Amino acid sequence: MTIGIDARLYFESGVGRYIKNTLLELDYYTAKNKTSDKYFIFLSNKGFEKISFESDALIKVKADVPWHSLKEQVNFTRILNSYNLDLMHFTYFSLPIFYRRKFVVTIHDLIINYVNTGKATTLPKPIYYLKRAAYHKVIEHAVKKSAHIIAPSHATKNEILKNYKVNKEKISVIAEGIDPDLFKKSTKPNALVPGKYILYVGNAYPHKNLNSLINAYRMIEDEVDEDLVLVGKDDYFYKKIHNQIEGDTRIHIFNSINDYELSYLYKNASFLISPSLMEGFGLTPLEAMANNCLPVVSSIDAFKEVCENAALYFNPESLKDIAGVLKKAILINKNEKERYEKLFKDRIKKFSWEKSLLDTLKIYERCNSIR
Repeated sequence: MTIGIDARLYFESGVGRYIKNTLLELDYYTAKNKTSDKYFIFLSNKGFEKISFESDALIKVKADVPWHSLKEQVNFTRILNSYNLDLMHFTYFSLPIFYRRKFVVTIHDLIINYVNTGKATTLPKPIYYLKRAAYHKVIEHAVKKSAHIIAPSHATKNEILKNYKVNKEKISVIAEGIDPDLFKKSTKPNALVPGKYILYVGNAYPHKNLNSLINAYRMIEDEVDEDLVLVGKDDYFYKKIHNQIEGDTRIHIFNSINDYELSYLYKNASFLISPSLMEGFGLTPLEAMANNCLPVVSSIDAFKEVCENAALYFNPESLKDIAGVLKKAILINKNEKERYEKLFKDRIKKFSWEKSLLDTLKIYERCNSIR
């Protein structure tokens, strides 16, 4: 069987972790187990130059085609067609709708169906709305034409079923795991780290609800010792946050942190705060638990599914509730922290990239048997 895997987003946050760890496990698995299957890994120029594989079963292919673009629809289709694949795995919903061979798609979330990012976009409004309409068409095509759909959580599977006409048997829930770089090692960042701090990790897109977090923190700022540390990519959206917190010496933004430094920040934080209005999975709360860091999270389905009783929850649409739970988490005593740490150990055992890969390979086999 010849299988293609779209790895163009390898170096992006979120989806990039999914791609990176899936390929790491696949490389290890195919090097250890003899297989006649061949995996063509489609990479950007950066990925093609920097990524290497031990296994002969994984073959790098240069496909420096930007996602969400016209080139993706035309050029990427042409590249894929030249390989005559038995099965293609699109690891993100952005895919070429003119590709006619059999494919599997991973749909990580349906946030774009609910959250209008028009106020935060850098595009002119007409172009933004045209592109948004195109996104919807591509997702609809992915759901309808795919041989199978992978979702990282039951929360995402339920959203797909709610929004599209699709047989529930066509969707498999395959949970993500913990990046080993965030689990075993840690290095203190060169940037200044406050003595006590609350940690947020993620981008600053509107659904992340950072404005509410900052406003809720400011409601209690004078009453607590903890500073607020925000970790995320330096982009247009974080520049807006920089403007919002200008002059506030208690709120810090780290835009250049590697995984070992991030692990240090998790391990030494008072707790992690995740105020999202919607998510497809709960990767940062899971990473926090792996580093004995208490997740304090919004009461959305994806977070409840990942954390269960190993987290504190709040209503993300209530500043008063966010501020109240922040104070509650700050005041938590040692015995209560130790109780949560025992719960963390049980929760993280249920998530592994090895299991994720094995379940994905089963999907490949099942789809290949469909004629």
